[in-house]
Amino acid sequence: MGKDELSRFARLAQARQWAEYIEGIKALPEQKTDKNGQSSFEGDRNYNLSIAYEARFYDTMWEDYKRAEQYFDLADSALRKARQYDPRESEYIKSQARLGQSKEYFETIKERFPKNVEPTPPTPPPGGGRDVGTTLPKPPETPQPPPVAGAMTNKDVIEMVNSGVSERLIIEQINEAKVKQFDTGPKGIIQLTTGGVSEKIIDVIKRSMKQQAPPKKPVRKQS
Repeated sequence: MGKDELSRFARLAQARQWAEYIEGIKALPEQKTDKNGQSSFEGDRNYNLSIAYEARFYDTMWEDYKRAEQYFDLADSALRKARQYDPRESEYIKSQARLGQSKEYFETIKERFPKNVEPTPPTPPPGGGRDVGTTLPKPPETPQPPPVAGAMTNKDVIEMVNSGVSERLIIEQINEAKVKQFDTGPKGIIQLTTGGVSEKIIDVIKRSMKQQAPPKKPVRKQS
């Protein structure tokens, strides 16, 4: 969350009240930059704004392509400003790489599920607050096979990442898992990326699914 002034709005982010969160972050007094035009506070402010816009991008990417693109552009613009204010912050660089990867997945979604109806442009409500607009039904999802008992899934990997398990140990667990049931489709990759899973681990997951032999079908005896 960054500096103390920015941390005050953490609960709004946790509650996914993004409109209020963005409004609060923007309302904070602007702080002076140094002689090189840099400021760690302004870098964090724009980084946090980028995270909020990125979250809204994910929230709308299956329903309203046009609005999702607008949120992506806002996230990308805020992140670029963050790097201008504090170019040495490695977290900004990682975030920009993740954002670029997410855009690639979004393009795949648009290609696989084209929409024939243009979404209604969002109309901001009077006095601020959440923006609303007409949304379209979600496209039909690819049915997933029923869960196999003891199989390792996307959820298991995300839980390990969020628990602070090292990348090396996670990769070992993936390789040693006897049964793997990962979702490596576009939505599954998005789930892993937004869950904080690194590109290296995702590559291992994809390779492991290719290497895992499909279960043999029982041979029926002819009567």
